[in-house]
This record gives sequence, structure tokens and C-alpha cells, in this order.
Amino acid sequence: MSSKFNITSKDFWKSRHGQLTFCALGGVLSVIVLLIQFGGSLGSIFPSEAGKAALERNIKKLQQNIEEMELEMKSLDNVRKQAEGQRDGAWKAAEHGVPEVVLRESIEKAAKDLDLRLNNISTVRRNSFNETISLLEVDVSLSADLDMLMKFLTAVEQIKPQLYWKRFDCRMVNMFGVNGVMFNGTLRCANDETSLPPPQVLDGSGNAVTAPPATENSAAVATTPAAATAPATAESGVAK
Repeated sequence: MSSKFNITSKDFWKSRHGQLTFCALGGVLSVIVLLIQFGGSLGSIFPSEAGKAALERNIKKLQQNIEEMELEMKSLDNVRKQAEGQRDGAWKAAEHGVPEVVLRESIEKAAKDLDLRLNNISTVRRNSFNETISLLEVDVSLSADLDMLMKFLTAVEQIKPQLYWKRFDCRMVNMFGVNGVMFNGTLRCANDETSLPPPQVLDGSGNAVTAPPATENSAAVATTPAAATAPATAESGVAK
């Protein structure tokens, strides 16, 4: 055998063919050592059909999760836009007054105008929705005949800004031998938290009333006496 291809010959390893063979064997040996060291196998480098199928399933699952998250975000965005749109028809304290007082009085007046006595009306609750919108809720309970109940519901519908029934239930009752309706419900109204109520002052009787808007004349009247009385006080002191 020629020394050119005799791997036991020193001349072979010194030749170019021998050097290439040495490098190839070294590369193969290195790969084997790395696979043994890290617990791998040839299957991890060249995945099987089962591995490819599992990978495709995971990718599809991730895509499905992303689509579900996008739908959820879109739904939340729609809710946010609807809430912002409610501000146009929401209760505004600067325009309608303090809701905890005026809203309750409006419902009581609607019943009083019909000579209808409410069994109960709760205080106005304020439930936060976001930084700019809250929900006002008040519970109403009454007993009346069906005709009077319909008149009351119509009167409540005329209150501005518009109120909505969050829930209500009716049951037939006998009122002094006459068929009637026991009605319980919760009224709801959107409230604009960015609208502040007008300032309140005390009148001569000690009752809180809305302060009149400030004007230049009122500001001048408020500041002039203090400035004008200072010299007079000084002069009176000298006179003494």
C-alpha cells in the first residue's frame, strides 16, 4: 500500500490528506463529546416528525392566545370609549348640583308631584368606574296601583340627566282590598368626576347656599374698606 493512503505511515499524517483526515476526525469527536456532556442526542439537532408536530402545536397555541388577548383588549377599549361617551349625558355637579343631595330630591319630587309616598329611598351611592367617571346609584321602594306606578316611572324618565334602572322587581299585593304592586328598584346615573360643584356659603339663617359668581365690583367692595379704614384708624390714634 502506498504511504500516501497508509494511515499508519508517518508520511501520511504529514501529507495534506492526513491533515484533513485528522481535522475531520477531531470535529466528529468534538461533537460526540459535547453531546455526551450536555445529555443531547442527534435527535435534538435534527428533530423528528413528532418533534416538529409538537412545535407546530405550540406555535398555534401561542397564536391563539395572542388573538384572545387582542380581542380582550379590543373589548376593554370599547368599554372605555363607551364610558367616555357617557360623559356627554352624565351628571355634572357644576351644572346639576351635588348629586348626593339634588338627585335624591329630584326623585322625591317626582313622587310628591303625584301624591305618591315612597316606602323607602336610600342615600345616593357613588361607585368609581375610572378616574373621570363614577356611577351614582339610589334604591327606591314603593307600593301603588299599576296606573300610579306607570306615572311614577314616566316622571322619573323625565329627570335630567337621564336615569337608568339598574334592576327592579315587582310583585302583586293586596292593599286594603285593592290589587296593587310592590315595586323595588335601583336607579343609576353616570357621573362626571371632573365637574366640581359650585362653592357653598352660609346665608343669614346659617343654611348652605350656592355662592354668587365673583365680579370685579364685588372684589373692589371687598378690598376697598380694609384699605380705607387703615388711615382713619391711624388718625384717630393721633387724635387721642
